[in-house]
Amino acid sequence: VDMSGGSRELSIFHSTTGTNGLISFGKRLESNGTYTEAMRIDGAGLVTKPRTSAGDGAFYAHATSGPTSTAGTQHPVVFTTLAQGGGYSTSTGRYTCPVAGWYSFTTNVRIDNYNSTTGYMRIAFYTGTTATTAQTGYSQGHAIYGPGTYSANYYSMTTHWQQYLGAGTQVGVAVFSNAGTYIRHTESNFTGILLG
Repeated sequence: VDMSGGSRELSIFHSTTGTNGLISFGKRLESNGTYTEAMRIDGAGLVTKPRTSAGDGAFYAHATSGPTSTAGTQHPVVFTTLAQGGGYSTSTGRYTCPVAGWYSFTTNVRIDNYNSTTGYMRIAFYTGTTATTAQTGYSQGHAIYGPGTYSANYYSMTTHWQQYLGAGTQVGVAVFSNAGTYIRHTESNFTGILLG
């Protein structure tokens, strides 16, 4: 099925070689006839959207450096390696939402050598350009560790956040401690995806 004078195309396939009932939505470029698939529903009803990662709608980043941080300051976590997808900046540590929609984010931050026996640690997602774990009352995927007994060697903090966000919204991960110093270890990661 071809609509809008060939600038948009809806293709419906039926085959006996493994693609029974396949429906593909996409766009055909008028200049060269190249078809770019945007969404596919297979015969089993499974939906895939190959443009989600190609169009900055998903990413996976991880840290490759472990700076030492001091207490009492909100620290952004900059994951310096973008392993998959796009839309994430390895210089700012923030992902920029390409379109308005529901997004899902997950992070795991490994903390090493936290030197306080009475302090606590927080991690959370933040929006905008200022790193803070307290944005909107600790409701953006917040996790906390301490006070009390702790491992002087290492521990990990993991959290998840889903939210409807506008196009251009920047999302990052922040760490805070109320006492002591710590190292943000290289074994940390940050991932996100546009749900729809």
